[in-house]
Amino acid sequence: MENNGLRRLSYDKYDLSKFSYRMFHSHLTEPTGIHWHEFYELAFIASGKGVHLLNGTSIPLQWGSLFLLTPTDFHELRPDDGQELEVYNIIFSDEVIDDELFPILFNETRAHMLQLEGTSGEWMEAEFQLMWSEVEGHLFGQRRMLSNALERVFLQLIRFGNSGMEANLQRFNNTFLQPSVNKALIYMQHHFRGNLKLENVAKQAQLAPNYFSECFKKIMGVTFQNHLQELRVRFARSLLLHAAHLSVTEVCFAAGFGSLPHFERVFKQRSGCTPKAYRTKGS
Repeated sequence: MENNGLRRLSYDKYDLSKFSYRMFHSHLTEPTGIHWHEFYELAFIASGKGVHLLNGTSIPLQWGSLFLLTPTDFHELRPDDGQELEVYNIIFSDEVIDDELFPILFNETRAHMLQLEGTSGEWMEAEFQLMWSEVEGHLFGQRRMLSNALERVFLQLIRFGNSGMEANLQRFNNTFLQPSVNKALIYMQHHFRGNLKLENVAKQAQLAPNYFSECFKKIMGVTFQNHLQELRVRFARSLLLHAAHLSVTEVCFAAGFGSLPHFERVFKQRSGCTPKAYRTKGS
């Protein structure tokens, strides 16, 4: 386990393109080390027991545990003493997810974590086993089989979750005058730690930058830049409290800020104290 910083797993590390996905089948006997990804991750626990340290919260892991992570999440898998965690996981970019499903799955900035039991867990395990057999088999039509299975898993994640995702989406959509800004906002929620520019986010909404900026301010009540800063400060607060091994400087860059003075100034404006003081108060 690395203790000198929060590891960032990149597309390049896994030879993953923006329009592809990769699947792994692992047997963990040691902690993975705390990390985050540039990509999304979907995982299922097929056997064993352990703990999922997700954004500073410890969640038990056992057969039937299913989680879907975004690039804003940091986490670590820790097998219990003497246990081996059998994990199927798939990493992918947001382009892989159908445009209709994406806003339902990701209308909030949070990971999805489910504990499936009985036939629901058996169904999900069978789907992951099917996908893994396709990966190993290299048979004709492999990509289509994998894509279809992955979409079924996403659909069942929504159904099994039964957490009001569809109702949340309806409320979320009704809030906006421009549905296209909805898509851009979700994009911001999952990519705020990168070098986000107004022009690039406006492309997600398929709007001209100036018009997008006007719509954003009208809809959100704050400017694009203010909202981006709030997302970054919120993430920094979580790291300060739950990743004690990270220095304030490491937290600064991990949250997407370009310099330490700028981070400290913005953080104090929004939190009422310096990052160091915030960490001390929360410890």
